[in-house]
Amino acid sequence: MNQLSRGLKFLWILMIASSSLACRLAIQGIQPSAPLLPTPTITSFVTRTPSATPTRTPTVTPAPSATPTFTLTPTPILWVGEATPLPKNVDAMTLENAGQVSALAEWSAPSVVDICWTADGEIMAVASAARIDLVQVDSRQTLRSLYPTKDGIIDIEFSPGGLWLVAGSRQGDEKTGYASGLELWAGPNWKPLGLMYGVVAGLSAITFAPDRDIFAAAYTSPLIVGDNTIDFWNVSTWTLNTSMQTGTVLNIAFSPDGAFMAISPDRYAVQVWDVINHVFLYRIRTSFTGAINVMAFSPDGLVLATGHYDGMARLFDVQTGDLLLEFNTGAVVQSLAFSPDGQILASGGSFESSRVQLWSAGSGSLLRSLENSSAGITHLLFSPDSKYLVSASYDGTLRLWGIRP
Repeated sequence: MNQLSRGLKFLWILMIASSSLACRLAIQGIQPSAPLLPTPTITSFVTRTPSATPTRTPTVTPAPSATPTFTLTPTPILWVGEATPLPKNVDAMTLENAGQVSALAEWSAPSVVDICWTADGEIMAVASAARIDLVQVDSRQTLRSLYPTKDGIIDIEFSPGGLWLVAGSRQGDEKTGYASGLELWAGPNWKPLGLMYGVVAGLSAITFAPDRDIFAAAYTSPLIVGDNTIDFWNVSTWTLNTSMQTGTVLNIAFSPDGAFMAISPDRYAVQVWDVINHVFLYRIRTSFTGAINVMAFSPDGLVLATGHYDGMARLFDVQTGDLLLEFNTGAVVQSLAFSPDGQILASGGSFESSRVQLWSAGSGSLLRSLENSSAGITHLLFSPDSKYLVSASYDGTLRLWGIRP
């Protein structure tokens, strides 16, 4: 038997042994500490160079308009049941008064795919697959509805300075192939600038890096390795010049100072990168039953929180990757959000237990459990002034939570 044949035989035996081990553990009710899957490939940064026939070229070079041509016209929101006026002089939520949080109001929207606040907290954008509603929360009115040129919205983001709103869309599937686009609006009046960028790849997430003038878009495909990239844009010029070669990327998050980036490649791990120095730092693994559904950085950028399918919430030291705290929420963790002061961590459950729960980010103690009659909580977001926590559910129900006077 030659050397190649012996090597192939060894690999075959190893694969059988790994499969047998996984089966035995499952039968015995034992979960391995990490999935018996191939280790995700270490990613790297590359610098894009000009090409005569580029495959990814922005179709528009946008700039804010100095002379907006329209004004915002309020229109009523469709409310579920009786409209409850928001109380005046709502107190900000703190660790001390979190036990007093209750429901303030609710309304319905088409199936919600994403929500985000402007920096001043005056406007909340609510995205469905085909439109974005700009909602004035205190008056509970839709100021304007934005209709992108491409449907299939999966993610929206306001830039940290409030100059831009970006919507990422995706059409197609694994069999027919994907087409994705990035669409841009210029603030403060959200003038549409059209499709900024289109590519034949599957968009999975978009985000801004606070304080670093960087916008990132992640593309992933389990079938086409070349489609697995994270593109980095210079926001001041909206030029694309750097790409990060990756395996699959299901989720991406930047620390508030833009120094660290966390990506979830396959729901069984989180990779953390030093963005400034383009250095891979460490990988956080989990188990089969503990697949990662969501992750969030604390406002000071020192803690990374992850929410898991097995109900666990875990907090890690961003610098070292060490586990700081973990606790069981009692339900699949579908969404997570830190309060602006970083002291409260809100978690949202899935279909079987769609409660909104408030936890001490320092001790893991439960501060408040809020019953939610609608489907699982897909999104949670504190307002910048911490007066409101907004939750969005699978059925399109949005609720505002806060402190009643």
